[in-house]
Amino acid sequence: MMAKRTGSLKLTRLTYYLIVKSITDVLLIAILGLGFYLTAFNPYFHGWVDDANSRWVRGWVINRAAPAVDVEAQLYIDGRFVESQPANQPRPDIVATQLAENEKHGFFFTTPALEAGEHEARVFAVHESGEGERRTLQLVGKPFHFVTEGNPAEPYFRGWVDEANAQYVRGWIIDSATPAANPEVQLYIDKRFIESRAANQPRPDLVAARVAGDEKHGFFFTTPALEEGEHEARVYVVHESGSEKNRILRLIEKPTRFIVKAAESKPSAEEESKTSENSSR
Repeated sequence: MMAKRTGSLKLTRLTYYLIVKSITDVLLIAILGLGFYLTAFNPYFHGWVDDANSRWVRGWVINRAAPAVDVEAQLYIDGRFVESQPANQPRPDIVATQLAENEKHGFFFTTPALEAGEHEARVFAVHESGEGERRTLQLVGKPFHFVTEGNPAEPYFRGWVDEANAQYVRGWIIDSATPAANPEVQLYIDKRFIESRAANQPRPDLVAARVAGDEKHGFFFTTPALEEGEHEARVYVVHESGSEKNRILRLIEKPTRFIVKAAESKPSAEEESKTSENSSR
C-alpha cells in the first residue's frame, strides 16, 4: 500500500514538473517573440493618410520614440511600389493638435498616371533594425481607395505619338484653344514618370499638312535604359484649367508598346541629334 502511494506521488510530481516546464517554455517563446516583434516593428509609429486621388497622396507620420527623426515613407498603389521619400513636409496642424512638437512630419506624393477605374493607395513607414540590416514596412493609417477617370487629350488638344522604341519616344501636340502655345508634355514608361518638357521641337510636316500655323509643336524624349522585354510608353499633355490652375494629365492618343532587345544599346549624342532632325522632316 505504501509502495503504491509512493509511486502515485512520484507520478504526480512528474506531471506537475512537466506542466510547469511546458508553461515556462511557452512563456520563454512568447517573450522571445515579443522581443523580436518590438525590435522589427516599431510600436511608436503614428500617422494617417489624409487624402489620395488622381493627383496626389498626402498625410503624415511620426516616430514617437524619436520625434526629431524623419520617417521614411513609401507609397504603393495597387500593390506596386511608386516612390519613397522622407516625411518632412510642414504640417502645422499636427502641432496645433499637440500630436507633435514640430511640424516637419508630412508626406506628399504625386500620383502617377493610372488607368481609369478604382485604385488603392497604401503608405508604409520604414523601420530599420539589426543595425540597418533589417527593414520592415508598417502601414500608416489604413488603405485608401480612390477612383480616377480617363482624361483624353481631345478635344482640348490635338496630337499623336508617332513612335516609341528603345532609343526614343516622339510625336506632336497642339493646344486647340491656344495654337501658338507650347504645352508641357510628360513621358511615362511602364506607368513610371520619366521626364517632362515643352512641346516645342520643329515639325515642318505639321505646317505642310496645314495642321498647325507654325512648326514648333513636336516633342522628343530619349528612352532611358530598360530591361529586355516589352514596355509601354504613354505621353501626357498637362492641361491647366480653372481659376486655381488645376493641372490635369491628359493622354495623347493611346499607349504605345515596344520591345527592347538585349542587343539594343543607347544612341550616341550625334545619332540622337540626327534622329531628332529626321523626325522633324
